[in-house]
Amino acid sequence: MMVLRSPYPHFDSQELWIIATVWLALLGVIAKEVVGHSTIAFIGSYNFTWAEPALAAAIGAVVTSLASRPPRSNLASVAAIIFGALSVFGFLRGLLLDPFQSFFSLRGSGVFAATFLLVAFVPSSPRLVSATSRAVGIAAAVLCLLVLLRLIFGISLFFQISPDPFIGFNDGERPLSAPGALTIGAAATLLLSRALRVAGRGMSRSLLMFLLALICLVLSGQRTAIVAGMAGILIVLTLEAGPERQLRFLAGLCVVIGLTSAGWALSVAGADLTSLTSVLPDAVARALERGEGNLNTRQLVWSALVEDIPHWSTVDQLVGLPAGTRPAILIAAKRAYWEHSMHSMYFGAIPMVGFAGLFAWLASTAWIASKGIALAIKSRSPMGVSPAVAAALSIMLAIFAYSYELRDAHGVFLMLAAGGIYCARLSPRSVKASERHRNELNR
Repeated sequence: MMVLRSPYPHFDSQELWIIATVWLALLGVIAKEVVGHSTIAFIGSYNFTWAEPALAAAIGAVVTSLASRPPRSNLASVAAIIFGALSVFGFLRGLLLDPFQSFFSLRGSGVFAATFLLVAFVPSSPRLVSATSRAVGIAAAVLCLLVLLRLIFGISLFFQISPDPFIGFNDGERPLSAPGALTIGAAATLLLSRALRVAGRGMSRSLLMFLLALICLVLSGQRTAIVAGMAGILIVLTLEAGPERQLRFLAGLCVVIGLTSAGWALSVAGADLTSLTSVLPDAVARALERGEGNLNTRQLVWSALVEDIPHWSTVDQLVGLPAGTRPAILIAAKRAYWEHSMHSMYFGAIPMVGFAGLFAWLASTAWIASKGIALAIKSRSPMGVSPAVAAALSIMLAIFAYSYELRDAHGVFLMLAAGGIYCARLSPRSVKASERHRNELNR
């Protein structure tokens, strides 16, 4: 008789719920990238998607965490609790107005809110952090393979949807959407960190996988995800402990100064997109022109939202609209109301959790990034994810959030970054004692 063994035999119930949440959130990202939608199956007329099991696991992780330990008292944890409480409050308000729309709004924001809340409860467990980073790496490997297959056999490979008649697959015949490309960027930072911290075959293998992830990130064609990923890679290259750290720091500083100087020089020279595209290859020029069109549309949406906010009640401005309620965003140039994503967390969080929730997310992200940078500069010996990676992940999300709302697995990245910070502040002796205590409880 075959006996199935758990791949995580020494994990306690809280860790198992968290790792189940991680895998389900990442599987949802992979499935949407492969087939182009999130549907698992239709149960009668109900569209059962990957969001439901991921949200159920995340809620289970939150409930188990509440029963296992009190929340942490740092700024990131307090801010995550505020964000989660505002999400629940908005959902309850929405149930009173339109239960159907309130429930379905959880597909867009519920998984992120629940996984973000886990920042306040994630244990200082190097093995959990390592398991989470391994899951991100496996998900990214699948997405890298998908990128290569689509570039070889055609962009439409595996898609179960029809392309947009105007912009094609993924807004410009691109092999991945932005969330999928960001997952590859997150894995690239993890791989580069490992390559800088280990020696021998481990370093060579990690470096080779990093280069593959970097190539696939660029081939994805998702500009925002590429910029965010490159920023994360630059942070790890600059701050990660290991050989030639001072030289790497100086090289990273030179890159930042060079890019800043180039941007300043172009702005002073009055260079516009037309003059730039005239000297660039056609493919690059078309991508830049398409990007400028997207940005112009998003700026119209953001401006319309800003015009609508003063018409909200004070409560709505502070804590957000009831779940399932959309702001009245009138695009005057198109004489139509905008019914799609806000395409920015900095604006999209306001209808969802209000200005209080927006500031809570920003405060948590800033705390994780600043702690990661401070611990990386102190060269704390990392156990699991290094503090440099924690800083990189949080800054990557802050950059990515300029053009996209944070959903699904994005909360996993914040939780992973927070877990790396907590583990970096442990001593090796305390880690061994904690692991022994957990193992005794599981017997």
